[in-house]
Amino acid sequence: MITGRLPYAEVNGDVDNLEYQRGNQSDLALLRKFKDAGIPVVSLFISGRPMWVNAELNASDAFVAIWLLGSEGDAISDVLFKNADGSINHDFKGKLSFSWPNNPIDNENRNDGGYSPLLPYGFGLTYNDSNVLKDDLVEQTQQTEKLDDLVLFERAIKAPWSLVLKSGEQQKTVASSRESLGAVSIQTFDKEVQEDARAIRFNGQAMAGVNLAAAFPSDLRSYVENNGQLQMQIKVDKAAASPLWVGMGCGENCQGKFDIADNLEQSGQWQTLNINLSCFAEQGVDLAQVFPPWQLSSQGDWHVSIAKLAITANAAEQSSVTCK
Repeated sequence: MITGRLPYAEVNGDVDNLEYQRGNQSDLALLRKFKDAGIPVVSLFISGRPMWVNAELNASDAFVAIWLLGSEGDAISDVLFKNADGSINHDFKGKLSFSWPNNPIDNENRNDGGYSPLLPYGFGLTYNDSNVLKDDLVEQTQQTEKLDDLVLFERAIKAPWSLVLKSGEQQKTVASSRESLGAVSIQTFDKEVQEDARAIRFNGQAMAGVNLAAAFPSDLRSYVENNGQLQMQIKVDKAAASPLWVGMGCGENCQGKFDIADNLEQSGQWQTLNINLSCFAEQGVDLAQVFPPWQLSSQGDWHVSIAKLAITANAAEQSSVTCK
């Protein structure tokens, strides 16, 4: 049995790529292990939507899309198992109410131009059907042709994110042009237009930070697959002899961070820092579930200003921060 989607409670479920277990195909590895051992493989695929599962279809002798079971999971056994006398208990009757994707990116439904799904609208097999899929479906994934930059902060914090201050065990959402909490404070100021930059002050009295937060995680896998970077415009107003960390997280005890102190110019001039997203992945950050996409923290007396934050694709510039 393979589960097609992590829980998302029917709210934030948007993704830009329908490849199942993209970047971590543990279920596929298990299916192939069984098949290589000569064990018949019947895959039960639980999902709330179609996913691109060509590789899993190839590795299965039978594949059943059973959607979300709710409280009636026992009904699946009614169609999977025969009666004691060998007769069919209940046959399959389900038909697709939309098309099953032929690749993870371009997903057309009926009446769309260039309609060429893997399985068309209304498809569904019964035990009496001899029409089966081949086991040589294309497994090569398709990349997006052009990926726009994901702007996190430019003139203002972009939805759905907000700024959060942290000091020790305390945290506070920034709700005005000037906020402070324990060892950190933040204030808007004018760089090029009104209030388009943020001045961040750490007083060195405790570990403190500021980060972007949202109610749901961001899926950045397309960006890391397209040589993406975390880009930040920053200016040092006062340096300290202690680390200044830039980080990215994916939940509790899931974080990657880099000390950028040696990469910062001390001239008081604006500069752009770029950190390869692959660096965070190498530190164990799950780029499919990013909470938050940017955080700045220190226990030193650093004063810095931030003017722009973005996740960029197809980076032309070399990374400013070395992965280590």
